[in-house]
Amino acid sequence: MADLGYKKERAARPEWAHLHYIKEWFLNANVGNFAFLMQRLTGILIVLYLFAHLYSIGEAFLYGKAANGHSLDVMGAQAFNHGMAVYNTPFFHAMEYLLMLGVLYHMLNGLRVIMVDWFGFSRQHKSLFWLSMAIIVLVAVIGVFYFFPELHLIG
Repeated sequence: MADLGYKKERAARPEWAHLHYIKEWFLNANVGNFAFLMQRLTGILIVLYLFAHLYSIGEAFLYGKAANGHSLDVMGAQAFNHGMAVYNTPFFHAMEYLLMLGVLYHMLNGLRVIMVDWFGFSRQHKSLFWLSMAIIVLVAVIGVFYFFPELHLIG
């Protein structure tokens, strides 16, 4: 290539340039990009929940074990149950409900991606997305009755 006497300077990249899919979402908002971002977000949140869950179970187990040195005796079981009772509140019921919806979305979107990539359903990817969203809404409505017993929605 001929040198024309000038150098083409590259614009400085912003620090978040490696997060190009966020920029892409704003430039090209569509179902596929939304599904991709939600898959990433739900995956990260599920991993964070898993660490918090393991920590809280471990703390309750250690608290029960510290009561008298044995985790499997009555005092340890009572201490464990006492530690877990903290999570039997409306706030944690709501968090469990959101966890269920996040896991359900992550699972259904993962199955949709497998169907599109492996079985040639690329023309139906939007329909599959909306089908999975309809299933999530159905489960969300039914789940309200079971996750929020204090609302007395079930006769």
